[in-house]
Amino acid sequence: HGDFQVTGLIESILADTTYGNAAVFLPLATGWTRELTIIKTDVGPNVVNIVPIGTETISGASPLTITTQYNGYRIRPLLGSWYIVGVIS
Repeated sequence: HGDFQVTGLIESILADTTYGNAAVFLPLATGWTRELTIIKTDVGPNVVNIVPIGTETISGASPLTITTQYNGYRIRPLLGSWYIVGVIS
């Protein structure tokens, strides 16, 4: 539960929103080379917000929101923005 800052060698995040909404803060897309997978793990009504830095977007969205258990996104950086490369449902 809670907020999470993506750093280091992280490639996947399993977000639990049992006790409230969760935010996953992305690093700058410039300089990041790995794909990230983010999944909401619980059935509750709270959401996971995937939040890029500053004016960066994720396929035009900011933030990107996950509302359903076991759903998520695979995202990849390119030229200073993030892009959805897979939807998990």
